[in-house]
Amino acid sequence: MLGMEPTLSAGPSWARRRPASAPARSPRPAERSPDPDRPAIGLGPLSQWQPLPAHPFHGPAGRGGVSFLESYCVYPLCSPSRGSLFTGRMPHETGVRNNGRPIVAGIPTLGDHFREHGYKTVYAGKWHVPASFKDPVGFEQIYGGNALGANMDEPTAAACIRFLQEKPQQPFLLVASFMNPHDVCSWIRAHPAAVPTRARLTSARAAEHAVDPEEPEYIQYHRSDSQNLMGQAVTIASQWNADDFRFYLHDYYRLVEDVDRQIGRLFGVLELPRSTTTRWWC
Repeated sequence: MLGMEPTLSAGPSWARRRPASAPARSPRPAERSPDPDRPAIGLGPLSQWQPLPAHPFHGPAGRGGVSFLESYCVYPLCSPSRGSLFTGRMPHETGVRNNGRPIVAGIPTLGDHFREHGYKTVYAGKWHVPASFKDPVGFEQIYGGNALGANMDEPTAAACIRFLQEKPQQPFLLVASFMNPHDVCSWIRAHPAAVPTRARLTSARAAEHAVDPEEPEYIQYHRSDSQNLMGQAVTIASQWNADDFRFYLHDYYRLVEDVDRQIGRLFGVLELPRSTTTRWWC
């Protein structure tokens, strides 16, 4: 992290390996006195996409902050991935192997770590470890959320803008956790026939749309289980042809544009001197 003291950048304690069976969560670390020379940090969990003309603010995010170009999602499910993002630990260590599970007691979060070093830590948007929109561990919550990005991304941005406009004097870590393009997960179940007027010619699917013979067991399970939402989506997509995928991707990129507009609103109020502010993006 730019501008942080060497003891942090050399390897923070919250990211070091600890036993999976950690003891009961230790008391919250005492907060240090504010240090005006420390940078303020904005954390925006974003997918890494090649900047497109219709997504103008993804480019400035990368140029004005830190981009992790070789980062990987540790688990293809929301809660386990978030648990790892905010602890620096793998799902088998955090205890978050499925949605709606809490981080195992005793493992500090990013918010805990920054509070210990004198930061005000604030959070807006989706948390989901375990509750979706409340109780972010190690953070003061300034806005919760909604199951759809169409209903929560604008107020998430608005809450962060209000916080920034108050010109906080204490160094801060601000997390803007937007929902979109997650709405595409609901889109797929709302459009079981993405191109309703065409005949279903599933036998003529292109080879690249066929099932991978080395498909992970977890995806195989959801392909056969039509009782849960992920299984329903996998079943629907398995019947698609190339036109269906084009329609799906078209609307997916519209969702990316929607959240990009909210990112742009945040950038519009980031007027703190660059020497004291670091924008940190994933």
